[in-house]
Amino acid sequence: MSSAGFFNNYIKGRDNMYSSLERRRERIAKTAGSESSSLADELQEDIGELKLATATLINVLIAKGVVNETELMAQAEIIDAMDGKSDGQFNGTVQPDGKIAPDQPKARTALDDLAEAVDHADAEFE
Repeated sequence: MSSAGFFNNYIKGRDNMYSSLERRRERIAKTAGSESSSLADELQEDIGELKLATATLINVLIAKGVVNETELMAQAEIIDAMDGKSDGQFNGTVQPDGKIAPDQPKARTALDDLAEAVDHADAEFE
């Protein structure tokens, strides 16, 4: 997903996460059998719990007028870039008090370039 993609999908009511997860589940199951399928199930449960928590927070914050959609998207983009890469993900820790500590960006390797090329090819193929 693009930067702040989940927020964008959630706010606009177009959550395509489940179809994306299902495609990944199928790819994992084809490569390693039932153990990988079980792992995919566990990951989907974890993601579902995170989505519930995120959706709850978004609804409460917007309903109480604490933030609006524009402010939420802007903050998501700022946090996304904190770890050195605007990629729709955050690599770091979030403390219970809300303080954010990004991981140090890793040096890019030839393997990273290859993985990015494969992801790009997969996206074009789908």
